[in-house]
Order: sequence, then structure tokens, then C-alpha cells
Amino acid sequence: MDSPNSELLGLFLEKNQDNQDEEAGEQVGNYQLPTTNYQLPTTNYQLLAMGCFWAILDEAHITLLAVHPDYQGRGLGQALLWGLMQAARDRALERATLEVRESNQPAISLYSKFGFQLAGRRRRYYKDTNEDALILWQSGLQQPEFQAKLTGWHDLASDRLQQSGFSLNVQKLEITRPESRNLS
Repeated sequence: MDSPNSELLGLFLEKNQDNQDEEAGEQVGNYQLPTTNYQLPTTNYQLLAMGCFWAILDEAHITLLAVHPDYQGRGLGQALLWGLMQAARDRALERATLEVRESNQPAISLYSKFGFQLAGRRRRYYKDTNEDALILWQSGLQQPEFQAKLTGWHDLASDRLQQSGFSLNVQKLEITRPESRNLS
């Protein structure tokens, strides 16, 4: 985590100050976790989603993209993947890659929406089930047309978040939810 080649993003739910009603006043924001202090802000925040990539040569190798089961299907994964792809472009990386379980259709669908293409297969990659991993790639991150893709993905993520009562602030990749909305 303290490698300058790691990019770690987290989406946290901010609990209200008096902790009487955790649904009121919640805010989800993107924070890059500190590289020297590994303690999460457990008193005021709940981790909802996190993603990580390693910058290897000119490639972003996405090692993690996970959303808490209670918050899946609300657009947080899209927002997080958009943030990772934006960070990869900002780091001047040329392409992105990842492995995904071949049975994980929701993840494969998400990656397909974001332009990832099948590049190969790792046989029996997952030791717990001996399931194959699909290797997905996205290239051209520094091409001018990629910025248009990022804008489209931002809009896609923003629309999905809005349907769930959240909003996306492109300046900080901050996601907020109005107090009057309920997550259920």
C-alpha cells in the first residue's frame, strides 16, 4: 500500500455526527487512503467500496474492485472504475488490465461497459474453486478519444448513482446522497 506505484481508492459512507440515525446526513466520498497510516476512519466512516491498481511500466493492473454486498447495484462500482481509469490516465499509463472470474457476470458486464476486451484466460486461476480467470484489457488511455470515453463513463456512472439517490462530483469523485433519500 505504501508503494508509489499503487493507486488505492475507497468510497466511504460518512455517518452523521450524533450517530442517532445513520441514514440521515450520510455522504459517500472518494478518499485515497494514506500511505503511512493504514487505519481506516472507523468511527465516522463505513467503507462501501474500494479499488486498487498497480502501475507497472505503462500499465494499470487493476488488482481489486469490490463493493460491499449491501450496496451493490447502486452505481458505486461504476464510479470506482471510472475513478481508477481517470487515475490511470492521469498517471500517463497507456493501458489497463485485470483478471475476473469467468462466472462473475455482473463484473464482466461492468468491465465491458467500460471498454475492456477479452485478451485471454488463466486456467484454474482461482484456487478456492479452480475456476478460470478471464484476462481483460483496455488500451489507448493516452489517446485523445479516451478522454471522450471517460466523459461518457462519468455520465454513465453519474446517471446510475442518481437512480440510487446519490450524486457524483467530478472534481473530487465525491458521491453524495440527499438526506431525504433512503438507500433501501
